[in-house]
Amino acid sequence: MMKTIRKQGFLLLGILAIALNSFGVAGKYSIKGRVVDDDTKKPIEFASVMLIALPDSTIKSSALTDPQGNYSFANVAEGKFVVKAQIVGYSSNRSKSFASSPNTSVADIAIKPSAVIKEVTVVGKKPYIEKKADRTVLNIESSATASAESAYEVLKKAPNINIDKDDNININGKQGVTVMINDRPTHLSGTDLANYLKSVQGGEIEKVEIITTRLPATRRQATPASSTYEPSAALSLG
Repeated sequence: MMKTIRKQGFLLLGILAIALNSFGVAGKYSIKGRVVDDDTKKPIEFASVMLIALPDSTIKSSALTDPQGNYSFANVAEGKFVVKAQIVGYSSNRSKSFASSPNTSVADIAIKPSAVIKEVTVVGKKPYIEKKADRTVLNIESSATASAESAYEVLKKAPNINIDKDDNININGKQGVTVMINDRPTHLSGTDLANYLKSVQGGEIEKVEIITTRLPATRRQATPASSTYEPSAALSLG
């Protein structure tokens, strides 16, 4: 009788150990890497990077690169992934596929300039990207490369935004994104919205606001109507 109890006890402890070990591994992996200019090999700041799971190509997380071009993802589950990097003025690129591990280092992702535009220094202009509590602001008029592209390309390469093959827009993996022009919803989606955005030139855009957090009602009254939509992308045309 005692032997049976001991065997059952050891079996139960063994099952618990396996379960706890599995639980400890899931979501405990980390991934880090760097985005660089393909020509100069210099790091690129504010590049939008997305962690994409394979084989279904779902976006698991997104981030922006720091001044050294570095990015990182924490609490990643076990699986196979690629990292996609993009920013206005450059062609997007992906890493090679890899399996997650406790400390995964991804090889540098090099992205090529999409257009050759003479570098200029503009005094008194706002920074291209501004991070706020509820949104990321892209000051398009401060970027010569962004001004040379369509609104569709600007959004496609904007931080935390992904546009799939059917022209559906999501922000941080969230569907149902409201696109607004001068603080008014377009009421367009899919191909119709894509065609409209392709007709708007970057030079017409003053700024793009990517809203990721809905403001409390007490603060929303004093802010543009775009703050009532989450997630949303608001374009201000000059």
